[in-house]
Amino acid sequence: MSTLASEPINSGIGKILAASVVAAWRAFRSYRARRLTMLKLSELNDHELKDIGITRSEIVSIAYGSPGQRRRSHDSICF
Repeated sequence: MSTLASEPINSGIGKILAASVVAAWRAFRSYRARRLTMLKLSELNDHELKDIGITRSEIVSIAYGSPGQRRRSHDSICF
């Protein structure tokens, strides 16, 4: 009988595979949440966006960045 058959599934390659699947699932869920955020914010008109304190140019940075890293359209101008 082989020694591989007696090893538990959670050892070695099993742990690596399980961690990879979990990481991929988390990345997929994060991606879907960002896309949904962008979709929902894009559906709002400019007046509604102004009411919540953002502009249309900030939607992507809000979805993909942290609130402290919001990039406004006038921030991208370099002198």
